[in-house]
Amino acid sequence: LIPCDENGTPAPDAEIKTATNNAAGVAVFEALSFTQDHVSADPNTPAVYYYLVREQVGTDDTVIYSTQQYLFAITVKDNGDGSLSFEQSTYAVTAGEDGSTSVGTDMVVPVFANRLKPGALTVEKQVTGEGGDPDQEFTFKVKLTGENIGELDYTLAVPTEPDNGGDE
Repeated sequence: LIPCDENGTPAPDAEIKTATNNAAGVAVFEALSFTQDHVSADPNTPAVYYYLVREQVGTDDTVIYSTQQYLFAITVKDNGDGSLSFEQSTYAVTAGEDGSTSVGTDMVVPVFANRLKPGALTVEKQVTGEGGDPDQEFTFKVKLTGENIGELDYTLAVPTEPDNGGDE
């Protein structure tokens, strides 16, 4: 949670607040505190405070971390009876290639979607000894480890003639 301007540009020397997500992926920041000092002097123009939220990049090199950012706009109003009221709006922030930012106009629910980097697996069949048929089909088992991953069976058929498209 980074104090910023209405364009999502962090304030110089801004105090950054962090939160860690729970097992369900929900992160809750420490409550912000507003007092009468945060109210606009003009009763017709409420005070608005802006905060930028982005995911801190982790250290798992198999993950592509989300670069999405969100702008929280907190409007602070004096109710005229010694109490304050607040309205929160959340907008997606898009970063340009030149480092500029653009704030969306539609309110959104903030979601950071990380992805796993694509992996690769190479399996090679080696036939040794006499009488082995290198062209015979074979079955192998691959066991992947991690959450929600099971065992997968693959059958690989080796072509008997290479297809060279008629060219030699």
